[in-house]
Amino acid sequence: MYRQLLEHSSLLIFPLIALVLFLTTFVAQVIRTYSRRAESYDRTASLPLGDD
Repeated sequence: MYRQLLEHSSLLIFPLIALVLFLTTFVAQVIRTYSRRAESYDRTASLPLGDD
């Protein structure tokens, strides 16, 4: 019964689109994070210790 309902449902495309969007965003952020040089994180890493 449920199988027939799900086979003909057009609403199943939305979870698939959401999954692809999430995976694309996640992979892009991982690539962006690992492609940055260590020097670009130096200023951010010292923020909690910085004096104003």
